[in-house]
Amino acid sequence: MEKEIIKFIKQLASVERLTDVFNQYSYEVSDNEVRRDNLRLYFSQMSQLKPEVLLVGEAPGYHGCRLTGVPFTSEYILIKNNSVFGKNQRYRKTTEVNGLKKEQTATVIWETLNNHNFVPLMWNAFPFHPHENGNPTKNRTPSREELEFGQVFLKQIIEMFGIEKVVAIGKKAKASLNRLNIDCSVIRHPANGGKPEFVQGIGEILSGCQHFI
Repeated sequence: MEKEIIKFIKQLASVERLTDVFNQYSYEVSDNEVRRDNLRLYFSQMSQLKPEVLLVGEAPGYHGCRLTGVPFTSEYILIKNNSVFGKNQRYRKTTEVNGLKKEQTATVIWETLNNHNFVPLMWNAFPFHPHENGNPTKNRTPSREELEFGQVFLKQIIEMFGIEKVVAIGKKAKASLNRLNIDCSVIRHPANGGKPEFVQGIGEILSGCQHFI
């Protein structure tokens, strides 16, 4: 499995420059070495846990995966969340920004997962950070072409981990997966007052799942 993980990350890192997109795993940026290593550690942990469920978002956010390399995970969670992450697991932050950045969506998601003692695998329909033209810190919705581009990586993830159930986080992610012909269910995105429904949705997908923290 480790060889598959390394090969997959090399594929991500080798993707050439895309318009208004930051590849957080690219070899072109020195800090990305940390992000590649964080993703490798995360995948290695997940391969041991053998998750049945894959939670899929639309694309990385600037204060989350864009900085850490790990989907739905901010720097604060990466270093402080000892249930899965933390310095004891050898996760690191880059030198790109000062302090430990937080992201609201990542905070809600991991708080919910920890409360349920549940660790699904997580990924995005488009694996890189799409940003507004001229503003690399401003998130934007990925285009249809970008989502189609991400299809090959998403399908590899499902196959590599033997995923049995795919769950979209939010209607946009579900629409993206439907366009990619990937069967999935959907739970409410926690942003914009959606936390209670998100928490409820996580509880509903726990039925029949056997793998916990």
